[in-house]
Amino acid sequence: SDYVAKELCTMFRAKVFVIHYLPEAVTSNTTLIQYQEAMLEAIGALPLNEKFVLVENAHGITAALLWSLRPRLHCSAMINFGFWFSDEFLESDAFKRMATTCEMMAKMCESKEAAKVCKGSVANMVHSGVGPDALAVVATKLEEELKNSPEAFWSYSAALRRWFTQNAATLKGRGKLDTPLLLLLSDSAPAASVQESARHAREVFFSCSRVSYIQSSNQWWEAESVSQHASVAAALVSFIGEHLPSVAQRQVERASV
Repeated sequence: SDYVAKELCTMFRAKVFVIHYLPEAVTSNTTLIQYQEAMLEAIGALPLNEKFVLVENAHGITAALLWSLRPRLHCSAMINFGFWFSDEFLESDAFKRMATTCEMMAKMCESKEAAKVCKGSVANMVHSGVGPDALAVVATKLEEELKNSPEAFWSYSAALRRWFTQNAATLKGRGKLDTPLLLLLSDSAPAASVQESARHAREVFFSCSRVSYIQSSNQWWEAESVSQHASVAAALVSFIGEHLPSVAQRQVERASV
């Protein structure tokens, strides 16, 4: 969100570059590997410092890029990393049901069924603790925005649902990642697709990772409340501050006074 970006810029005197959905590179049938290649090319074209921080807020669909980018990363953060499963789970009936649901959602996006997409998104991704009035406001605003969204948005949204079932394949066979990584998870996010995926990925790949939680959140923290924006910003500021050399040095100097 803008709030989080402004907080990071203020704290670190940094520039924030936001890559959204690369409309020229994505159709509803673009594979996740193709998208990752386009994303890597886009990052390479940005006027970044030699070393930078990568924050991803898309369920870990670009996690495979961490291995390619690690020589340039101070650290990284992934918000609600998920959809990384063991080989056993990929063969299970539970995964087949998940894949069927993802394909159904993808087809809704291809058909631009704004009302159905809105209903499913609000019901499954916004924490009920925000209250019925706030949920109604979120739903009304989202449906209106969806109705006015461009073709490229719907193509990306359809592809995204399909990428969820492709994510595990892009990570398979990779070794341990030594880049400091924050896995920032909504505490009420789905057990299989987020919580268990993150736990298992830490064991297999992310030995240098830390887990923090967004309290009273399903997944869509941006829509839940302004206080959620502040919580996410605080978690990112704290973690990034530990791994930027200039910030860490200032902390040491203050502690020594």
